[in-house]
Amino acid sequence: MSETFSHHPIPNHGHDVAAIANEFFKLASAEGRTLTNMQLQKLPYIAQGWSLALRNKPLIEQTVEAWPYGPVYRKLYESLAQYGSGPVKDFIHENDSGRDITIETRGPQITGNLCDDDLALIKAVWNNYRECNAFKLSALTHQPGTPWSQTREKGKREIPNDIIKKHYEQLLNCDKE
Repeated sequence: MSETFSHHPIPNHGHDVAAIANEFFKLASAEGRTLTNMQLQKLPYIAQGWSLALRNKPLIEQTVEAWPYGPVYRKLYESLAQYGSGPVKDFIHENDSGRDITIETRGPQITGNLCDDDLALIKAVWNNYRECNAFKLSALTHQPGTPWSQTREKGKREIPNDIIKKHYEQLLNCDKE
């Protein structure tokens, strides 16, 4: 993951996690691939890590939580819960986390005002991790010493961006060796 990204001004706040997940869904769909809820949790999380390490900026505005089975964005989980562990069949829309979701109750598709740099980062993450199934992605984020395991060991729920950044900087340094 040593792609070069431009250094034009990037917003400090990050984007809605659903917009980032939708970008991964779009990339997968263009290749005829399906993604599960778990993959759409892990890919944005990994993209957040690389954004923090490479750009010193968050890609995602929401905080990720250390759930028993890995890093999870609660809002994203609620939006994708309708698919269970099966393939996600559509882009995430507003109101997807409601109980009785129908075409009439869904809002518009969630998109972000993503700049070229954001899109390049997402594409780079996709190119590096697209061959990983949900279990492989989960294993990558569950290893000892990862931000998830550090947070769980401390009995905390929210995984701080500074811990994620440090971990991905270490991965970047390993890539350079």
